[in-house]
Amino acid sequence: MDVEGHTDNRPVIGGRYESNWVLSTARSSNVVEVLLDNGFTPQRIRASGYADAQPLVPNTDELGNPIEENRAKNRRFELRMYMN
Repeated sequence: MDVEGHTDNRPVIGGRYESNWVLSTARSSNVVEVLLDNGFTPQRIRASGYADAQPLVPNTDELGNPIEENRAKNRRFELRMYMN
């Protein structure tokens, strides 16, 4: 199972995470912790972070103005499960 973390394109300023890369990886790692706490096998789980490199929808309009609804959609994690 792959757990992928994503962020919007707003730079991280101050706070707990030093960049969107760190934030997206922490997001996926937190999901992995929940999976492990619920009996998933650690050897079959992989966490990764993509920061804002793979948005679902544009973070800004054609003039560069932020689209807050879209930014919210881009702050996410994705689970990819593989069947054997």
